[in-house]
Amino acid sequence: MLMRPGVPERIVKTIAAFDARADADVQAYVIMPDHVHLILKTRGELRLADAVRQLKSLLAREINQQLQRQGPVWQAEYHDRLIRRADEYEEHLWYIRQNPVRAGLVERA
Repeated sequence: MLMRPGVPERIVKTIAAFDARADADVQAYVIMPDHVHLILKTRGELRLADAVRQLKSLLAREINQQLQRQGPVWQAEYHDRLIRRADEYEEHLWYIRQNPVRAGLVERA
């Protein structure tokens, strides 16, 4: 669903807008056919759960508008990991970058 014409571009624009105005920094992301991986660093008092909820809501609105449909886009649950060290950050960054390669979508990141 996320790879339909116009949807990836809207996702990119929405993530950029979220990054510019939210108390969170989107440090890396990749758009897969049915999900998005990202590294998000919250600032101030913003809780990760609230940042994810805000971003998922914005993205769902944009995706539904692009596809001229209504209804849920994302699963209610999401998977998160707390990154505490630089080596963990690099490991997760590598994972995100390699996800499309492992899925056979591209030959190299």
